[in-house]
This record gives sequence, structure tokens and C-alpha cells, in this order.
Amino acid sequence: MKAREELTKILTFDATLECKDTLIKCKDELLECKKEELERLASIAEKMTATMEGETVSRTRNLDPLGKAVENKVLKEKEVSDLEQEIMQLQKEKEQLMAEHEQRTVQYRSIIDTLPRPEYIKILYGKYFIGKTLRQISKEINYSYRNTRYLHGDALKAVEKAEEVYKS
Repeated sequence: MKAREELTKILTFDATLECKDTLIKCKDELLECKKEELERLASIAEKMTATMEGETVSRTRNLDPLGKAVENKVLKEKEVSDLEQEIMQLQKEKEQLMAEHEQRTVQYRSIIDTLPRPEYIKILYGKYFIGKTLRQISKEINYSYRNTRYLHGDALKAVEKAEEVYKS
């Protein structure tokens, strides 16, 4: 991949992680709702058992009320179990994303640190690790915005060359 794309991933990682956290939070809330519903169904099944003791249940109906309540409870237990597994999977994906991000960040920091011009380092760190705009950086390094854009392109090319050396 090009250096710009990889460095942009580093810059936007917090947003990616925030999306994953939001998804996990939504699934957790859904899980809590399902667990409450499961408790309610268990309570209904228990009450039905107590009131139906000693009664003869007609076999002409497809499903008696107790059987229906138990069936609903079993279905909800499966939904809860599936949701718990989905949340665990999302958390694993989040951990994997974090590990990949850390590895990518370390790799690109070490590559950027070896660049020949201090302006390249200042521009790339400012843009991709701090989140500054090229306009802000141009004021800091006392270059025109246009020249800063040009240097940014050169810096990315230098990263790509250094990356080839790093990989070999």
C-alpha cells in the first residue's frame, strides 16, 4: 500500500475504534434487553407451572401455554448466547485492530525518524500523528502552504523508498 494510505489509517484510527466501541455498546444494550426478556419469560413459565399443577392438559391443542412459554424461553436463551458470542467476536476484532494499529504506528514512526530532512519529519508527524492541517504546519515551519504541500509529497515519496528498504 502507498505510504499516504497507511499514514491516513493511523490518523483515522481513533474514529475506527470509536465505531467499533459504539457497535459493542449497542450490542451490550441489546443483550441486556434480551436477558430481561428471558427473565420475564422464565417468570411466566414458572407461574404457569405453579397454576397448572394437578390440571389435566388437553392433548388436542398443538401447544399448551406452558410449552409455548418454555419454547419462547429456549429461543431467547439461544438469542442471548448468540449475542454474547457476537460481542466477544467484536471485542476480539477490536483488540486485533489495536494491535495492528500499534504495529503500523511503530513501523511508520521508525521509518519517518530516518528521513533525511527535518521538514519531512515535522510535516509527517504533524499531519499523521498529531492531526494538524498542512496550513497549520506551514505556519510552524515558516514555509508557504504551497511549498509545504510540495514537501509533503516529497516526504511521502521518501517514506515509500525507506519502506522498501525497511521491508527488505
